Amino acid sequence: MLLLYNTNTYVTADVVSTFAQRYGLAGAAKGIASAAEMMNNVVGMLLVIGANTIARKASDVSLY
Repeated sequence: MLLLYNTNTYVTADVVSTFAQRYGLAGAAKGIASAAEMMNNVVGMLLVIGANTIARKASDVSLY
């Protein structure tokens, strides 16, 4: 996604990671970029915990 990303495709190709990179490299909005990336990480962690809970209830296999 990052290789095909340019100013013409911001409207359709902007995801949280590319948004954070674009605003973080701009220099003016490093706080917004950090908050966006932290939120991305929190959502990813919640998805892993949810998948682990479902896997544990469905079978005896789990990540931790």
